[in-house]
Amino acid sequence: MLDALSILQEAYECGILDATEVAIKINMTKENYVKEHHPYSISSRQDGRYITTIKKEDEERQQIAAPSYVELISKLYEYYSDRKSDYTISDLYEMWIEKREKQSVEDTIDIKTVKRDEQH
Repeated sequence: MLDALSILQEAYECGILDATEVAIKINMTKENYVKEHHPYSISSRQDGRYITTIKKEDEERQQIAAPSYVELISKLYEYYSDRKSDYTISDLYEMWIEKREKQSVEDTIDIKTVKRDEQH
């Protein structure tokens, strides 16, 4: 059985998928996600740049800008979909241990390995 990447590559090579159509669909999906999660308006400056504000919990609002609407949407998508920069080492460690415990339940790894990881 083929993995997802092989299937997509095969579909592209056979002419089933068009890279331009896929890029448009990805941008539309990102834009819809941002519209659902971003409470502030997006506006354009006279110089053509797009701006908006974001607010992290317990912090002041911060203005962000991008040279194009698509680039601003990409920045906002990254901000709302993945906030890795807000994680501490302790948070990442706990997430990692939880993942390792799930792997032991799924019999991907042995529970002894998880215990050893916790001890380290």
